[in-house]
Amino acid sequence: MIFEDRKQTNKQTNKQTNKQTNKQTNKHTYIHTYIHTYIHTYIQSALLPIIILGTAFALNGVYPGGGRQIIVGDFWIQYYPFISDFWHKLREGGSLLWSWTDGAGHDYLAHMAYYLASPFNFLVALFPHKLLGGVLTTFLLVKLGLAGLFMGMYLRYIAKREDMLLPFFSLGHL
Repeated sequence: MIFEDRKQTNKQTNKQTNKQTNKQTNKHTYIHTYIHTYIHTYIQSALLPIIILGTAFALNGVYPGGGRQIIVGDFWIQYYPFISDFWHKLREGGSLLWSWTDGAGHDYLAHMAYYLASPFNFLVALFPHKLLGGVLTTFLLVKLGLAGLFMGMYLRYIAKREDMLLPFFSLGHL
C-alpha cells in the first residue's frame, strides 16, 4: 500500500513537471517563431526611413556626407541651445533642477521634460561639443528609424496581417 501511494505521488509529480516543461517549451517556441516570422518586416520598417532620409541628406550635402546641417528654425533657435546647455551640465556637473543661464534663472526640470526627455540626449555627453550638430543629425535618423519600427509593430498588431507593404505603410509617421 505504501509503495502504491508513492507510485501515484511520483506519477502526479511527473505529470506536473511535464506540464510545466511543455508550457516553457511552448512559450519558447512561440517567441522563437514570432521573432523569426516578423523580424524581417520589423527590420525593414526600421531601416526604410533611415535609408530614405539618409539618402536625402547625402544628396543635399548634409552631415555626415557633407558640410551642411539640418539644424534650422526651431531646431537651431530652441533645441540646439538646450542640448548644448545640457551637454555642459552633464560634462561639468551643473544642476539639472535649476539653470542660471537666463535672467534670474529658470526651472530647468521643465526644459528637461519638454525638450530633453529622449534617452538619446544623455548620449550627447559622450561626444565632443564641436560634433554636437552631427550627433543630433545622426540621432534624428535613429529616432525616425525607431519610429518606423514601432509604427510597423503597431500596424501589424492592428491589421493582423503580414505582407510586404507593412514597411511602406510604417512610413506614415514621416
